[in-house]
Amino acid sequence: MIDFQSHRIPNKALAALALCEVGAILSSDTASFWDRVIFAFITGIVGVLCHILSGKAIGMGDIKLIACIALLIGSLSTLLNVLIIAAVMALLWRVKSRTKKVPMAPWFFAGALAVILI
Repeated sequence: MIDFQSHRIPNKALAALALCEVGAILSSDTASFWDRVIFAFITGIVGVLCHILSGKAIGMGDIKLIACIALLIGSLSTLLNVLIIAAVMALLWRVKSRTKKVPMAPWFFAGALAVILI
């Protein structure tokens, strides 16, 4: 995973993820498409505010990834579950690795996968 090595998430990878999600949503549930898009947009706006207010401690790649996950999930309560799982896993990794800089993308993916599978 690129984020573990360089702490960066390529925009091309995020764009490909978003396009795959849009295709999947349009092929299965067109009624909720715009609700999901609006939810992802609002999530992105909140993320940008967090980025600014945290002194850029949260990277923009992480914000875009969370917006992509919001598009896929489509629900605030489920997204909060993803974020809680990701935060706990990242905290455990930080304690084990004894590092201050934690790549969040892998934990966001793991949290989303856990929520989808449960």
